[in-house]
Amino acid sequence: MTKAIATKTKDAAKVVQSQLDSFSVRMTVAVLRKALSDSDADALTLFRVADAVCRCLKSLPQTDKVASALYWANSAMAYDDDETLARFCLAKAFEALTC
Repeated sequence: MTKAIATKTKDAAKVVQSQLDSFSVRMTVAVLRKALSDSDADALTLFRVADAVCRCLKSLPQTDKVASALYWANSAMAYDDDETLARFCLAKAFEALTC
């Protein structure tokens, strides 16, 4: 009886974690979409967005999509003085998560 309850609890925890991971990805996509659509966002703002995206993606299971998006978000952080390149890298991160 105790083993059955423990198994159900573990299964429920896995489901909840999976739902949280999905929610994290959806929120990350929303943040990227907003940052890319904001034409007034400067390089420093995009750097901060990239930093937040990296922090979020590092906590997720590393699938190919997440790893690719993390690579591009890290690349965007290198261009804290160049808005065009930072925007390009964030667009690639967005593309990696949405394709």
